[in-house]
Amino acid sequence: MLVVAGWFVRAVVREDGAEPRDRPGAVMEHSIDGTSIRTKAEFMAAVADALSFPDWFGHNLDALHDCLGDLSWLPAGEHVLVWSSPEVLREADPRVYDAIDDVLRDATEPGRFRVELNPR
Repeated sequence: MLVVAGWFVRAVVREDGAEPRDRPGAVMEHSIDGTSIRTKAEFMAAVADALSFPDWFGHNLDALHDCLGDLSWLPAGEHVLVWSSPEVLREADPRVYDAIDDVLRDATEPGRFRVELNPR
């Protein structure tokens, strides 16, 4: 296991091929391909798509925090945001990356929501 900017990082491998959404209390992974995310707007669009945010999502840090604290539109269980290549945003705009990182850390709640970073 690696640690990147304080986050624990692991490779995500599903061996059984089962659809976790069919099991109550299951861990459900939501992936973001960070290879082309270089701005806050691109991240917001990617996370909104990955976590099926409602139409009222405002595409800003406050709205991100609000949505991550709710997730009531998703099935019950633990939701894991798997962000590949987060270093692309970190290198392109360190201030934006740090602000998003703060929101993601604040929203982390074991058993409900967490983030896994998978660097290149």
